[in-house]
Amino acid sequence: MLDVAFDAVGLKSTFEQGLDCVAVGGRLVSVGMSAESPSVGETSMFGLTQKHVLGHLGYQNVDIETLEDVSVGIEKLERQEDNPIRILVKP
Repeated sequence: MLDVAFDAVGLKSTFEQGLDCVAVGGRLVSVGMSAESPSVGETSMFGLTQKHVLGHLGYQNVDIETLEDVSVGIEKLERQEDNPIRILVKP
């Protein structure tokens, strides 16, 4: 069991897998984002295991404005051009 797990994908399955791998009193840090809704299970078991779930974005909206071509990447995601999963923007 892990003291800390990071979910960088953000899917329901990876979030739940990360939570299952965390030890009693451990933490899951969710970095990945998606529209899926994960479950933490029964509230009684979640409370008994004293697990912590933290969300982390890693940037602020003002940071996006400083990156060149970020609007092009966002447009590709919105249009699903070339079926993107993630867009990497080089700072």
